[in-house]
Amino acid sequence: MTIKEAIEVARRAFEAGEFAEYLSGRKGYSKTANRFIDANVPTDFEYIVKIGIFEFYKTSSKTMQEQIIEKYKGAIIKLCRGNCIDIWCAYMVAHLQDYFEKNGTSPFSIISQELVNCVSYALNKNRKDLENCYLYIGKNRDKGIWQEIERINHVYSEQNGVDFL
Repeated sequence: MTIKEAIEVARRAFEAGEFAEYLSGRKGYSKTANRFIDANVPTDFEYIVKIGIFEFYKTSSKTMQEQIIEKYKGAIIKLCRGNCIDIWCAYMVAHLQDYFEKNGTSPFSIISQELVNCVSYALNKNRKDLENCYLYIGKNRDKGIWQEIERINHVYSEQNGVDFL
């Protein structure tokens, strides 16, 4: 997928009101992960955020940029109210967004204590379901997707000071 194609997919999701589906790789929005990355994921989270959303944002008018930010943040919150796969996707996107904001590669900021709390609440409330979810990265793990969330969160919180759990 080229950058131009990625921008068009993000635009299509935005116009259809399907940013949550876009972020979770549903409804045909899945982007296959880089073949050099050993990951079983529903979509390439880094690519769809960094290339899809960020580049779509940069090529949009000021008015549309504000709407993109609101819909993006709203999609993360919506995913936090979904099933365990949705919640995991919300976590992955929020964690990446925080990373991009901290290293200066995000063209905007959406991470707030309120958003971190929303993701944290969803994760902890659904811990048992996440522990029993053996789809994607949860496959062949004792504690399903939760085990990978714990691993990523531990490393990330030590390096960047943000704990989503």
